[in-house]
Amino acid sequence: MGDDPRVSPPLGAPFSAASVGYSPGDPEAWPSPPVSISHALDALIAYVNSLPGSAQWIVQTVDLLLSTGDAGNTYSTLGAPGPVEFDLPPTGVNGNAFTFVAEAPFALKINAPPGQTIRVGTTLSVPGGVVESSTRPVSTIKLARSSPTTWIMLFLTGSWSVDE
Repeated sequence: MGDDPRVSPPLGAPFSAASVGYSPGDPEAWPSPPVSISHALDALIAYVNSLPGSAQWIVQTVDLLLSTGDAGNTYSTLGAPGPVEFDLPPTGVNGNAFTFVAEAPFALKINAPPGQTIRVGTTLSVPGGVVESSTRPVSTIKLARSSPTTWIMLFLTGSWSVDE
């Protein structure tokens, strides 16, 4: 790896042509690709994730209690060895949203805090209810806080069951 930026740009370093190995003044810049496409994409993702206020794509394979500071992120269960549960934060700002992607062949469950409900279309969960991916893999859902006691579905793909 060393100090050659064409081999490994530092994590969080600003993204530039040089960070993925391109130098317009170097006639041998691309005799053979100095970095793989996946490395270039990793550098781009690291750069985007390093921007202030940037949402992140997070692979989550174990249960997680979400916080308001996690709002905007997308959570994938790719590679999870079993079901993964996400607990929505009990407090926060209306509009805080979370996106979930069930990519493992196991359930992805989203739990409402006690006293709060989750609305998926016309179906409203019981207080403290659960929304679970029914199509595995791949199902997606984005939930946003619409009031201090209600989360609403903004979009979904696949099938999701609601604890009514």
